[in-house]
Amino acid sequence: MVNVAVAPPMQSQGVGRLLLAHAEGLARAAERSRLRLYTNAAWERNVALYLRFGYRIEREEPKLGGVTVHMVKTLA
Repeated sequence: MVNVAVAPPMQSQGVGRLLLAHAEGLARAAERSRLRLYTNAAWERNVALYLRFGYRIEREEPKLGGVTVHMVKTLA
């Protein structure tokens, strides 16, 4: 498991998009057909970002008083 985050002063500058593209490139190089991630449902902005970049919600599950959103993207 690897965690990534964008520092608040760098948000909305395309850094998240670059991180996702890099992770997808690594997955393709490793001949993976899917990339999975998860986030907290309370972080609606993150969920919306991932949906815009082609991820889909695979499932949601309660966790520690919140909801974890599991997402997946099929790689070409």
